[in-house]
Amino acid sequence: MKNKSPIEESPQYSELKARFSRFLLDFRKENLAKQLAGEDESSDDITLGDFQSFKARMTEGLELTEYDLDRIHHRVVTVLCRPQAGPVQQDE
Repeated sequence: MKNKSPIEESPQYSELKARFSRFLLDFRKENLAKQLAGEDESSDDITLGDFQSFKARMTEGLELTEYDLDRIHHRVVTVLCRPQAGPVQQDE
């Protein structure tokens, strides 16, 4: 088991990683449900509530891959290691 870096132990890391993971998973579910719903005549009658229900049922069990999680990890570390921007200076 590898030792965690101080960045990985920070609350910001956990929060950001969870946020990115939720976003990517929801993004994929949304796109998959749109593709499965199709663009035929009957799909025009689908309401938002119907679509959300359809999305939940049709994407049940969809998970992120190890590759996805690794990419999220690297992105979060990159974001957290970014130097903080200083105050914006305005021309006088």
